[in-house]
Amino acid sequence: THLSKMADSPFRRVGKSKTVTGRPDTQRRDIRTVDWSPETSGGSKNEEGRSPRRPGTMSLAVLQRARPRESLAVPRAAQRQQLTQGSLTDSSASMLIRLVAWARARSTAANAKLANDSRASRLMSAAPDRWPVLFVLPSEQSILVACGRSKTLGSLLQLVIETRDRGQMRDPNSPSVLMASHVPLYADRDGSTHFPIEKDEVLGDVPSIARERLAGITPRIVLRRVPHEEPDVDAKTTEIVNRLVGGKLSWKDANTGRDANEDEIQSFRQSMALLRFIEYKRKMAPVKASSSAAGGGPTASDAKLIVAVSLPLNQATSNVIAAPGETASGFLERMFNKFYVKNPKLASRSWQEFALKVTGFSEYIDGPTLLAGHAYIRQCVRRDERPKLTLVPRQGIADLTPERPIRARAQDYSELWVDGGFQYEAYDVSVGARAFDTMTCISLWDLHRDFRIRVVGVENLGRQGTSFWATERTRRVLDPKGGAATAVEWNLHVTIGMYHGGHVLGSVMKTSRIGKSDTPRWQEWLTMQYKMSNIPACSRLCCTVWASSADMTPIPLGWVNVPLFDFKSQLQQGLVSLSLWPDAEANPIGTCVANLTPGVPALVLEFETYAKPVVIPTHNYREELPAPEPISNPDVASRLFLDAASWDPLYKMSPDEKKLLWRYRELVHGNLGALPRVLLSVQSWNRVAVQQSHEMLKKCSAMEPAGAMELLDSSFADPRVRSYAVKCLERYDDEELCAVLLQLVQALKYELYHNSSLARFLLRRAFRARKVGHLLFWYLKSEMHVQEISQRYGLLIEAYLKGCGQHKVQLVDQDNLLTALTKTANLIKVRKDSERLEILRNDLRQIKWTGPIKLPLDPRVEVKGLRIDKCKYMDSKKLPLWLVFENADPEGRDVYVIFKAGDDLRQDMLTLQMLRLMETLWRSEGPLDLRMNPYHAIATGDEVGMIEVVLNSETTASITRKAGGAKAAFKADPLYNWLAAQDCAPMDVVVDTFARSCAGYCVATYCLGIGDRHNDNVMLTRSGALFHIDFGHFLGNVKSKFGIKRERSPFVFTPDFAYILGGKDSDEFKRFVALACKAYNVLRRNTNLFITLFHMMLSTGIPELQSVDDLDYLTEAFSPALTDNEAEAKMTKLIQEALNSKATQLNNWVHIMAHQ
Repeated sequence: THLSKMADSPFRRVGKSKTVTGRPDTQRRDIRTVDWSPETSGGSKNEEGRSPRRPGTMSLAVLQRARPRESLAVPRAAQRQQLTQGSLTDSSASMLIRLVAWARARSTAANAKLANDSRASRLMSAAPDRWPVLFVLPSEQSILVACGRSKTLGSLLQLVIETRDRGQMRDPNSPSVLMASHVPLYADRDGSTHFPIEKDEVLGDVPSIARERLAGITPRIVLRRVPHEEPDVDAKTTEIVNRLVGGKLSWKDANTGRDANEDEIQSFRQSMALLRFIEYKRKMAPVKASSSAAGGGPTASDAKLIVAVSLPLNQATSNVIAAPGETASGFLERMFNKFYVKNPKLASRSWQEFALKVTGFSEYIDGPTLLAGHAYIRQCVRRDERPKLTLVPRQGIADLTPERPIRARAQDYSELWVDGGFQYEAYDVSVGARAFDTMTCISLWDLHRDFRIRVVGVENLGRQGTSFWATERTRRVLDPKGGAATAVEWNLHVTIGMYHGGHVLGSVMKTSRIGKSDTPRWQEWLTMQYKMSNIPACSRLCCTVWASSADMTPIPLGWVNVPLFDFKSQLQQGLVSLSLWPDAEANPIGTCVANLTPGVPALVLEFETYAKPVVIPTHNYREELPAPEPISNPDVASRLFLDAASWDPLYKMSPDEKKLLWRYRELVHGNLGALPRVLLSVQSWNRVAVQQSHEMLKKCSAMEPAGAMELLDSSFADPRVRSYAVKCLERYDDEELCAVLLQLVQALKYELYHNSSLARFLLRRAFRARKVGHLLFWYLKSEMHVQEISQRYGLLIEAYLKGCGQHKVQLVDQDNLLTALTKTANLIKVRKDSERLEILRNDLRQIKWTGPIKLPLDPRVEVKGLRIDKCKYMDSKKLPLWLVFENADPEGRDVYVIFKAGDDLRQDMLTLQMLRLMETLWRSEGPLDLRMNPYHAIATGDEVGMIEVVLNSETTASITRKAGGAKAAFKADPLYNWLAAQDCAPMDVVVDTFARSCAGYCVATYCLGIGDRHNDNVMLTRSGALFHIDFGHFLGNVKSKFGIKRERSPFVFTPDFAYILGGKDSDEFKRFVALACKAYNVLRRNTNLFITLFHMMLSTGIPELQSVDDLDYLTEAFSPALTDNEAEAKMTKLIQEALNSKATQLNNWVHIMAHQ
């Protein structure tokens, strides 16, 4: 009976039996193999008398199960019908005869059907293990070589040269580098576009060659001489890469001794080499000289703007009025003609040979952009400061000089770079399209059966495992009758769920429970009621090993995620050993990287095995899709889509809302803001729904980049959706991109494979603008200690360093400085108080300066040394360093920085990023100028980083303490008196600045739920600007003492603040309230953006940002459901509540007392 069920299937293999050792005899399994010979497949034998295997196929081994009647059932591909399960036994001769007969008949029929199909004919005629490859010499002569797919390109190059020499086709242009021709889509009009490939690469592993083989095209490899501008990745570059990533890039798997994901790593590196080569061919300077400010706000374009112009060649400085609407180039020409043209030494020079440099910074204003529109000029105007520019010669300024003489190309290759992975047309891989013996792979869509997987067991569970096992050995429970201590009897089981973007597909599978063991064995097949043909791309299995007892909740011992498809879109097959992450349940959006720590427990799974690779079609589906349902009530449907566009990412849609959104999905083209909700409404991520969503995306124009950010979150796994989001991000300029780069780097963790459209986008933009590259490098570098992501981030750092030119040298200097500072910071922590300052300064003197260094904190800031006598350590728990750097610009002021070793700055970085975003929104949508002061901070490693010092400022605690000690915390006038004593501006201007900044920070700290707001975390500048520092608590988390919250006020607004404004009945106070209400409503209109950005940071591991539940505070604070009037009433009430609360003053009093 079983043989009759399986006789018509071409996917099974039988043959000689081998025994797998290392397990009890009762659990032995047989491995049966057979070669497809002419008698069994109708094929032809190779030179060794064996039937060749098709390129790209996996082993023909099929594992015979422990129980004779349990075996792998496979689909009947020809008729695409589901088959029942059968078995293969040692006496399967009759089945093999019928299998051969079926294969012959199937092959004959398919050959006749496809006789006129030229592409299929080419595929069928090619020998499976020897590929015809056309080599083109630099002289345009061609040599056709039959190559083994396992040969390296270096060995083939030597073979081609020898063939050329034997044929007396001596080529004077001997090739010194091997380059493969681009696929036709990327080919240049003149045919000169190629990408470099490494000589040690295997022919069959080159993606473009594999795609051409699959398409029936003879691969072509072009030999070219190395051009003089060819990127040079030499040994020194490799040394720099290893230095900056913290060691040699190696991720050895303890089980195999090979790099984990070795094939994917090799493919990724090749793809990045192509990307670098394309970007290398673009005409660009290493740094963009100028940029316009993002957003609106105060502008000097139509008002008088006075600029302080420094003229170093004249040794003079002059204050000049910039004309309204004057461009940077026009201003530069006018300054040159006014001041330098009369200088006899410059008689032969022209104004084009000079540039405008922002005094004190490595930043230049250049080109036809509006002078008053530059970010630096706008900042000065907002702060009532006079802009300072220096007229300097262009010659010798690396930031304004291209590194290489590269001709410009009109073609934007980024638009052509669609997918870095393997692609399979649905028709090409369909079983019905060609004879079976000519197929290189099987389409997943031909497998109409339920998914199943075998749980074999766990290795090393007791040798080194989880913290649970360590405590379990001493755990005892009391017998309720006799009170005797007895050991807990633990049982083990495994759960496996299939997920797509955090959404479970089918039901979670569960093994039976077995007794506790160091090497538990289940040998159990689990079947999910989910058809394999419906499994979407980028699906994953989330596996957890549990321990449970009769009277206790199950405890997770370890977890691991594994992608169902590899980076080549091929389904996992055969046995896999997956090292577990300890002490937690599987996270559906967690890493798919195995734990490489030696000796950790490993879960052994067995995927079903097929005769050929099973691939999921990636494009050109060519299937009839159901037409969208007609809209019965257009008004109701339109209203639904308007509402959906306003729903925040945390909104939980009802089943009816999801059903209607998906039914009327065509309406999304007129309301792109609803696109994320529509994609989350897909009823089932089956094959038809996936194709329908792709067709919908094809018709969508690009949505606003801010809205598209959500599509890169963990909820959206489909690669087409994520690629669409990346295309939308192309509209961001460099400043806008830098504003959200922190989240985009985190979004890389949600990509299933290294090579993604997001990774390529970030690298392209990093190569084109050094500021983007600078931030990208440090954002990646700061998390290299996190094992789950170190491989991906390390590969991206490597790709950037190999293509960023001289920037890598600057990064080495920065890293050397940080290493020295970290050593010093850790050294003084173990010394006595009396010795620390002397040791600190002596250690700082040992730092070697070979030239100016740009600080990681801000690439515009360049320093050339330390003011040792001004450096000190600060009196706080982690002893941060107070450092004063000498500015490399003689006209610039010293640079003050706090260096921290032992503090996690990621939460500060996120909070400050939100403050900068708020300031941008207020300027552009208000327009409101609230004089915010979101200083810079950056994490550069594991609990290491830098913070900018805001000069001419003091904490309100210090001001209050000087005004009368702790008792002054209850006085109204200390802050006002201090501001009046500064005498740096008229008092009405100071009060206006205070009102604006105080309104901004009241709204901002409330919306973000900033906690720990004592008077040492609130500061005032001499000009009246209030700002907050030290953001160790947010999202409503506040400090408690004995279970009592120390902060019960919505934000800090005490009577001494109101006193500066003239009291709560003054006009200035009323204006402050109006500013706060207007600022609050501007932020509320962007609720979705803030929630999205926080949601994308869930993967960081920030203690107060661990789950979606932590984001509930944002919904409550932003109150998106309120009208503007209701929101104004709410904010007014909150201001009064904060003013009337005595808790803040009491907290300030306690803090001053504790630090006197």
